Amino acid sequence: MAAHCVRLSLIAGVAGMLAAPLSAQAPATASANAAKRVYAPADFARFAPKTAYDMLVQVPSFSVRAADTERGLGQASENVLINGQRITDKSGGAVDQLQRTSAGNVDRIEIVEAGSLGIPGLAGQVANVILKSQAKGSGQFSWNPGFRAHFTKPQYDNLTVSYSDRTGPLDYTVSAAALSGRGGLGGPVTITGPNHNLIETRDEVYHSEYHEFVLKTKLGLDGPGSSLGNLSLTYNPYWSPQFLGDTRVLASGELRSRTNRQKRPGYNADVNADYEFALGPGRLKAIGLYHREHAPNTTTQILNFDSSGADPLGTRFIRDARYVEAIARGEYKWKSGRNDWQVSLERAFNSLDQRGSLFDLRQGDFVEVPFPQGTGKVAEVRYEAIASLSRPLASNLDLQVAAGAETSRLDRVDDDQPARKFFRPKGSSRSPGGRRRIGTSA
Repeated sequence: MAAHCVRLSLIAGVAGMLAAPLSAQAPATASANAAKRVYAPADFARFAPKTAYDMLVQVPSFSVRAADTERGLGQASENVLINGQRITDKSGGAVDQLQRTSAGNVDRIEIVEAGSLGIPGLAGQVANVILKSQAKGSGQFSWNPGFRAHFTKPQYDNLTVSYSDRTGPLDYTVSAAALSGRGGLGGPVTITGPNHNLIETRDEVYHSEYHEFVLKTKLGLDGPGSSLGNLSLTYNPYWSPQFLGDTRVLASGELRSRTNRQKRPGYNADVNADYEFALGPGRLKAIGLYHREHAPNTTTQILNFDSSGADPLGTRFIRDARYVEAIARGEYKWKSGRNDWQVSLERAFNSLDQRGSLFDLRQGDFVEVPFPQGTGKVAEVRYEAIASLSRPLASNLDLQVAAGAETSRLDRVDDDQPARKFFRPKGSSRSPGGRRRIGTSA
């Protein structure tokens, strides 16, 4: 049975539930029928939304589900579409794009059952955000500073600015964000033994900071003909220093102090592109993605013996990690009567290159010690092919069948061990929310 692992999903539901009366928080003018619920911008006016995402989170009885961040793209997982299209990137997806889209650009929001869309992988309720064709440019700006009373610095940034416009068949959105976070705590700490005898008292101070810039440009091409294209570029540098310090008084009266510092400067860079066009009886969509991340981390810990004057003890660990992911994917879909067919082929490359160094504090200087376990490079090449069929069986019953396979090669690049190879059948496994599911799998 394992060689024929095909998962059959019969997605059933009661259409009347979609037309149930809205709660007291629901927009008053929303329309509903057996196929969908539709919300107009006026339905969200009471919430004073600034972005399309501000409107989406106010839709009653709907919860946004973010896209999976696992390796590869695979089938759809994010339950949000824009103009009926899945956003095929891994740098925020549709949610990120809606957070950078002005609320004034929203024409309507449709809530539909995934089984009616014919998009493999989607299940439960799906939000389709329909945007207006822009006649003129629009922008938005937000600033959310923060302040805490103790142990942290003021948070003056947390600002975002974006601008969207259209020229001919090309629409674009450019955005910049300066974001940060603050954490801190402190105060006395008492350590006692099992008999409640005093072992040590401490006075601790901890604070952490997080800063990042997110620079993003999205281009959309409408045409020629029925062709559609998208290009998204993201650059995201970040800094995340942390400090933990304490003074210690042992029960014997001995004084000690300890510091722990972390530095984590790094960046993410993403390029996502897709182009869809008519070909034969259906449409072909070509998708490309490239992701790179540099994530260095330096941790230094020092213990001082203040009263005895003994040499301090300390360690330092430096990790320099680099991640790369590159994906090429093709999807071909067509319609045959009531049947929606799709075949997809994906190639994904993933790698992790980590260099680790360990140091001991000796007579005031950090001296490197051997640490071969902290260094290595792993690479994976993976292929996936899936075919799917979706069709309605009745007004409240849809059928979705997906079957395919995945093969991958995983290799520790910097050793002499042979690469490991894997193969496994695959099928649709997402359970639709709010509907009965009858399935078999091997």
